[in-house]
Amino acid sequence: MSEFHDMKESTGTGKEFFFHDDEFNERAVAELGEASGEALEPEEENFKFIGTLAKATLISILGTIIIFQAALPRKIIIPDPVRAAIGLGTHPHTHTGEWIVDREPSCGETGLEYTICTECGERAEEREIAANGHTVSEEWVVERETSCEAPGLEVRRCTVCNEVCESREIPALEHKPKEEWEIEKEPTCTEPGEEARKCEVCGQAVETREIEPLGHKYPNRWTVKEAPTCTKKGTESRTCSACGEEETRDIDMVDHRFSSWTMREESTCTKKGTEFRKCSVCGREETRELALKDHTPVTKTIKEPTCTSTGTQTKSCSVCGQVLETTTIAAKGHSFSSWTVKTASTCAKKGVEHRTCTICGFEETRELALVAHTYSGWTVRQVSTCAVKGTEFRTCTVCGAEETREIALAAHTYSSWTVEEESTCTVNGRESRTCTVCGAKDTRSLPLADHLMGDWVANPNLHTAERQCDNCDHKEICDHSTNTFTVDGSLTVTCTKCGCTVEELGGRAAYMQDLENDTQYMSITIGNHYYDVYF
Repeated sequence: MSEFHDMKESTGTGKEFFFHDDEFNERAVAELGEASGEALEPEEENFKFIGTLAKATLISILGTIIIFQAALPRKIIIPDPVRAAIGLGTHPHTHTGEWIVDREPSCGETGLEYTICTECGERAEEREIAANGHTVSEEWVVERETSCEAPGLEVRRCTVCNEVCESREIPALEHKPKEEWEIEKEPTCTEPGEEARKCEVCGQAVETREIEPLGHKYPNRWTVKEAPTCTKKGTESRTCSACGEEETRDIDMVDHRFSSWTMREESTCTKKGTEFRKCSVCGREETRELALKDHTPVTKTIKEPTCTSTGTQTKSCSVCGQVLETTTIAAKGHSFSSWTVKTASTCAKKGVEHRTCTICGFEETRELALVAHTYSGWTVRQVSTCAVKGTEFRTCTVCGAEETREIALAAHTYSSWTVEEESTCTVNGRESRTCTVCGAKDTRSLPLADHLMGDWVANPNLHTAERQCDNCDHKEICDHSTNTFTVDGSLTVTCTKCGCTVEELGGRAAYMQDLENDTQYMSITIGNHYYDVYF
């Protein structure tokens, strides 16, 4: 069960009317009188209406009724005594609010509807019904077909009156060449033909190309007209099966019919021999040289190598004595013993070590590396500051050699940070500090300051509130797309972010009570957003 009522303090007589389900007609007659003939018709859910006859309170009640009616449709009739109490006066006709259609509207013409007075049965009120407007079909219908060279036309009609509501031109199709080519002129063996691609719409040839000549259709087999010999070419021919043209070509001479090769003079390792053969048909003789025989090499050492010098050896033919190759034998190299220290190194003077060849006694020496200094610890010679590097040294305990090195600069001793330029919400400020030793200056940027936002201004048309920074163009918008509303003791609904009331934002709020769950809440409508705020 739902109920709605005015929570404000009632004024006037304090007399209240309770309308609840089927009790409405009986209570209305008893309290308001039979003459009014008014009725409140509940629909679907049960509800109770509480109000007083005081004028100021009734206006508030009616405002609540209208808000409730927008959220949950109800049929509300104001009795004549109530109308008189709020200064509206009486109406000569009383009707139920049910509209009867007298003339149905069409796409372009308005209709007419009226109500019947419940007392006299006459028409109490008339009003126009807005024209329906055309219901344009989503489907385009072809009115004039396109061709390859002329555009077509398609339209969309009203689905009710069939009137043309919209038209548009269909671009010309142009030609649509088929994929296959059609032969216009057959080719011959020597003459080209022609083929074309035709438009599949109008049949016109839109592209042509030449077909290469077919070429003669000769058989693969040639017919010998004159056989060749080993001294004369022959001829053979073939005939085109399409046009009968004859083609001839030479047949290469056949090879001589030579006998096997016969040696005429044998080869040695210094002189080539020869061999020959004869053709049994024409008697032609052919000769060729034979390859030289290989030498029979013998290797001989002429000079033996030593540790430092090379040796020599030769390779000669044992038949003809020719030297075929002379080779250098690499020196054997020394065969040294292990390295032995002659003089040990110090940190000031390099030592020496040596080794001896076990074959020829040759001695080889080399220097030894200096040994590392034996330094004492580092001693500060000059202390570093933040402007000048200091130095420190250490001394070798063996040879007295001294080594020095720089000491890193000391850190600056800075004063506290001092603001040179304050930040705004658009420009970073700056602060600095100075070294008390060397005067070096260090600067850094300050973060941007917060925006100086003005007051929120409600925009009831957009159901939003906006505020702007007094120092720049930065804006903030509260769009009320989420439920940020609260309700105070006087049933005022306020946004917790911008502080604007629902009424200031162009919205509506209605007090609601859920009797079944014993809860109270305000039903809020802001543009397309709907919220319930419980309390």
